[in-house]
Amino acid sequence: MTDLRYRVCRRICKKNFSQVYNGASHGQLNAKSEVFDSYTSSTNNYNNFDQSAISFELIDKCIRNLKCGKASGPDELMAEHLKYAHPILIYNLCILFRAIAVHSFIPNDFDIGLMVPLVKDKTGDINSVDNYRGITLTPVVAKVFECVLLSNREDVLATDNLQFGFKSYVGCPQAVLH
Repeated sequence: MTDLRYRVCRRICKKNFSQVYNGASHGQLNAKSEVFDSYTSSTNNYNNFDQSAISFELIDKCIRNLKCGKASGPDELMAEHLKYAHPILIYNLCILFRAIAVHSFIPNDFDIGLMVPLVKDKTGDINSVDNYRGITLTPVVAKVFECVLLSNREDVLATDNLQFGFKSYVGCPQAVLH
């Protein structure tokens, strides 16, 4: 029953979000992107970051990879807001992310997170501090920016060989064998 409600809600959200803005076509967005590219190439690039690495297509891919049905962050935006928005949002995010990369300055709102305690074992003692774990809800736009950075800079982001958590293709079996 909940799966059916989720699909109906998703369909309604998609319809509503897709109708919010319909003023620009993909051709207009590409033309605006070319104007932005020519402007940013003439401005000072303080850290020699290749702006073309942050592309419209990469941001679109990162947005499509966001998981739906998750709680919103402190900005009250959810993945569905970005997924079903008009493509001009991706264009605006591209401008924002390139400006962040060029100027090496991240907006203060990207640092804000909402900590929520979750019960580990619902049958256990809910009065025990040890029965809780905290999660941090962060702004969804910051998550997209992190995805863009990781896609571009994964080669220079190295972790220690003894770290096994939060890494692709490694886990407990590799840690036990090490």
